[in-house]
Amino acid sequence: MKNILPVTFFLLGILSSCSTDENTDEQINDQSIQFSNFIIKFYDVQNGNPELVIDSTNYQLTDNRIISAGGIRFSSNLERSFNYTYTNDKLSEITEFRDGELYKRELFNYDNNNELFEYIEEFVVNSNESSYTKYEFEHTNDTIYSTQSFSDDGINFDDNLLSKHVLDINDKCTYYSGRFIIDDEDRYVETYIYDANENLITESDFAISQQSGMLEPSIVNQIIPNTDTNPYYLINVATYTKKTLMLLYPFKNNGVNLITASRISPNTIETFNTNFGESESIILSSSNNNITNNNEFRFYLAGNYFSKETREYYVE
Repeated sequence: MKNILPVTFFLLGILSSCSTDENTDEQINDQSIQFSNFIIKFYDVQNGNPELVIDSTNYQLTDNRIISAGGIRFSSNLERSFNYTYTNDKLSEITEFRDGELYKRELFNYDNNNELFEYIEEFVVNSNESSYTKYEFEHTNDTIYSTQSFSDDGINFDDNLLSKHVLDINDKCTYYSGRFIIDDEDRYVETYIYDANENLITESDFAISQQSGMLEPSIVNQIIPNTDTNPYYLINVATYTKKTLMLLYPFKNNGVNLITASRISPNTIETFNTNFGESESIILSSSNNNITNNNEFRFYLAGNYFSKETREYYVE
């Protein structure tokens, strides 16, 4: 018999994550609670139907790692499926299919120290054409440098972006910066502050101002966690490892978000505040045995109910 732990979150974008060493990852994966699957649902809020599911994806887990997933977008009857491949106990490939056709492939390559040194995204245009984005990483003691490049054949890549992540003594990412190859100075910077339990509590973004030409504050997110165990964190760390999450998230940052913060925070988020636009977040939660079992995130933009996402976790 399985027990269900319904959990709700709202997805707004991607936020930078941070890391510790693999021993910590193993300790996290050894948690006594094991999940068999979780389901993400989106709702038809913008059309005035906040209880109507318009998109649902079911993720299958083994040892809290994502193995596969399948879902449907009800508005268009689009069916999606995902396969996760592990090589030498590390995530090596994710493939996404839409209506049975390959849509996207992600490749993870590691060096002899099990550090991610190359990540490639392939978007399939048709059977004869794809576009590629490649990230290459150079690891030093407290800083990781990366190069982002693009290709239309998967062989010849043009470099575009240079960036670096600065880590603290606990291997937590505290500073990220990026600039284009042609630039002499950074075009944007992100800084991160954590509490004693490694939960992200402040993210500050800085970007080049068109008026001054200088880096100026643009977005500040303030996050307060509670003391409940966050299942989404356990699953993502078991699947990717904390360091891999930390390396990839800055490149997928779409602005204000809560989901990525929950990916890198061991405890469930209680409140999320941002100065991004006229936005407001409402989070409702409850727990059972200190594990989140009911957490709903609603997002309002300029006073209008904008989006809602739920997550349901099933325990073995």
